[in-house]
Amino acid sequence: MTCFWLVVLWFGAWALAFATIYLWRFAERVSSPIEISHTPSSQEIDAQRQETLQREQQADAANRRRAEARASCELAFATHAAAIKERFTKAMLDDFMARYMGNDHPPEQVESRAEQLRSMIQQHAVKIEEPQKKKSLTDLAAWYLDSRNQIEATDLSRDAKDDLLAQLEHRYAMLQEKYLRGVEP
Repeated sequence: MTCFWLVVLWFGAWALAFATIYLWRFAERVSSPIEISHTPSSQEIDAQRQETLQREQQADAANRRRAEARASCELAFATHAAAIKERFTKAMLDDFMARYMGNDHPPEQVESRAEQLRSMIQQHAVKIEEPQKKKSLTDLAAWYLDSRNQIEATDLSRDAKDDLLAQLEHRYAMLQEKYLRGVEP
């Protein structure tokens, strides 16, 4: 009979342990604050909608400004394309616009670069329209240094300046070669 009571005590001890754990967890749940999820009010929903709409409108306005700046450059290029096609090609224009006037740049920066690009196109056109007079190598070197200083003075990025300087050096080399071919010994 002692075995019987030992088994009863054994199972009773385990039952008491499980009951204690159950009651302890129940007491924790009852005593912890109940979390109520926050459902936004109609005013909060309206405010969020307004904010989203305002952000979309600002993004649309910025995209329109960028597109207008790019269009003005294309128009300036188209106006002078016949005159400047040897000095500034459509591929060069497209490359410049893709790198420095894309939608990943702020609209203010795109507009600023558009103004610089239109000015450069206009300068190319004016230089071509000027009567071509025979220049000496000294005049050619002075033109090169002046153009180089103008490019260095702009507020373009280092990459843009390097691109323009490379184009200038190529043009300078071509003009030197043309001059030397035209000089008679």
